Amino acid sequence: MYSCFHLVMLSLLWSLVEVHSQTFPYVSFMSQISLANNSYVDISLVGRPEDGGDSVQCHTDLGTCCGPVDGSHRGDWYFPDGTILGFSGNGDIYEQRVSQRVDLRRRNNANSPTGIYRCDIPTNAVHHATDISVRDTVYVGLYPASGGTVSISGGVTFDSDQLTLTCISTGGPATTVTWTRDSTTVTQGTQTVLNDPVTAQYTHTLTVAGRLGGLYRCTVSNNKPSVVSKTFTVRVASAPTNLVFEVQSDGTSVLLTWTPPDPLGDTTGYRISFTGGGSSGSVDVSGGSTNSYTLTGLIRGETYDISIVGTSDHISSESVELSVTLVHGPYLTVEVVMMGVSSISLSWSVAGDTVVDSEVVWRAISGPGDRDSSGSITSTSYTIPDLQKLSVFSVTVTVRTSSSGDFSESVIAFTVPACGSSGSSSSVAVAALGGVLGVVIVTAIAVQVMVIVFFMKKLQRAEEYTATLAARLKRGPPESLKTTSNVAYSVVRGETDDAYETVMS
Repeated sequence: MYSCFHLVMLSLLWSLVEVHSQTFPYVSFMSQISLANNSYVDISLVGRPEDGGDSVQCHTDLGTCCGPVDGSHRGDWYFPDGTILGFSGNGDIYEQRVSQRVDLRRRNNANSPTGIYRCDIPTNAVHHATDISVRDTVYVGLYPASGGTVSISGGVTFDSDQLTLTCISTGGPATTVTWTRDSTTVTQGTQTVLNDPVTAQYTHTLTVAGRLGGLYRCTVSNNKPSVVSKTFTVRVASAPTNLVFEVQSDGTSVLLTWTPPDPLGDTTGYRISFTGGGSSGSVDVSGGSTNSYTLTGLIRGETYDISIVGTSDHISSESVELSVTLVHGPYLTVEVVMMGVSSISLSWSVAGDTVVDSEVVWRAISGPGDRDSSGSITSTSYTIPDLQKLSVFSVTVTVRTSSSGDFSESVIAFTVPACGSSGSSSSVAVAALGGVLGVVIVTAIAVQVMVIVFFMKKLQRAEEYTATLAARLKRGPPESLKTTSNVAYSVVRGETDDAYETVMS
């Protein structure tokens, strides 16, 4: 009568799943027995030793038996709550000793506690003792026909290029486990492991090579007439693209911009990480459509490795990376304030930092003069004195700031000729001339030509240069000077002939 059933049971014995060898050195299989009244439809035998071991299990139409292979000592059955069953008692579920085995039996139409029943096979003949030495254990699960409750928890991990999704089911035989990604069934990389036969806890894992964004589901169902199933959803973000940077004018901030993934999918934000300047950090930016962020408080002169990943409720995307080096030079600004007959005045500043000390070094490019230095000064301005008139100088300002070492910037400046006789009016004219030339040196070609004439007084072509200068000046002031200093321009234009007389004398 049961030959077909026994063949099924034998085939199920080979459908084994891995169990942690140090905790439960057993493999498991599930069996289904249809009883006459259908009050219990499952007996789950989950304790057969891998090597055949010391225990033997058998099935009848009413229950399960267990005993030692060598026939030495029979086992004892325990309720799911840990209390021992009685011999042929009045309970709905009881144990009955037959030869060298003990059977787990159920009375007809009985309604007994559902859950995991266990049979301990001792190493000696002492029964019903709390301190027996157990050499083998058999576990059997009884569940109602209406189905037991299956609860699911889970988590997600990512190691190197491997994504592992895990869901844990507890309560009832997990006979059907299905993994899907975006509604497509996934079978490769799946595994089910029995954690605890007493609580019927199973760990179901799905291993995926690389990050694949999408909607993952773990569905666990038992084989009751009323199927019980749960789902577990995992979201994986997509990575941004086109990451670029722009160093801001203060030299300590970097504007990052990127292109959000299209479509956004499960990307809900971004995590930006950076390392450099002896420190590291990260910041979370919310919003999948966000496309920029400014990192502040960086150190000039340092190199930073920056990465960005898309984030979701579960798994971040792969990272996009770049390196940024914050240079010193562009953030030191030197300005020529005034160019006089025998002096040049300068001022300087460093954006976003404090100047600790400075040094001004100058060297004559044309005309007489030698290299000289101001020495160390604490101010951010300096007037170079006692210069030879009508000479061009290369001036280098070197500073040391509170957050970094020395760096410098060079400018070209020149001394101007004395216009007219000595006296206050001449001083005003010279001051006005110097102020205008300080601006015009960058923007007004006509005044630059006049300066060249000043420095070519010993050349026979000086007259030709002066005539060219006068012609250009008569065309009117450059647009940049019309709103800057019309009065000063008039002084320059009106005294062109005087300047020529001075040069040629």
